[in-house]
This record gives sequence, C-alpha cells and structure tokens, in this order.
Amino acid sequence: QGQQRTVILILKLAQAEYMKEITGEYPVLLLDDILSELDATRRRYFLSEIKDKQVIITATDKGSFGRRKDTKLINIHNGCVIN
Repeated sequence: QGQQRTVILILKLAQAEYMKEITGEYPVLLLDDILSELDATRRRYFLSEIKDKQVIITATDKGSFGRRKDTKLINIHNGCVIN
C-alpha cells in the first residue's frame, strides 16, 4: 500500500507543478489521510516537498507531522474544533 500511495503522491505533486507552470500559482492541495501508510523516510520526503505550498491534510495521528514550525494543526473532536 505504501508504494501505491507514494506513486499517487508523486503524480499529485507533478500535477501541481504543471498547474503552476500554466497559471503561475500553485493550487491548494487537499489530501485525505495520505501519511498513514508511508514509512518515516517517505513521510519526511513528502513533507519537505510540500514545504512552500498550501496544503490541507487530514490525519488521525498528529504525530505523523512531527514538530514543524510551518504547520498549523487543527484538532476536531466530536465535530467541534478544539485547540
């Protein structure tokens, strides 16, 4: 599963680069639970590749993101936003 997810993520990043070439701006990437099946090395690589892009990622484990200064975590519990 991790290898399939990696290929999909690479294609999404390539698609975002293509859209930037056409429009001059990166699109907002919306990614649902994409880190869950990646090993730590692939996770770090992917997060470094999206560093300067606007990305919204859903996840059930906030530990996947580590302590990154460029990340804003929004916690939702029982349908309510909590911080």
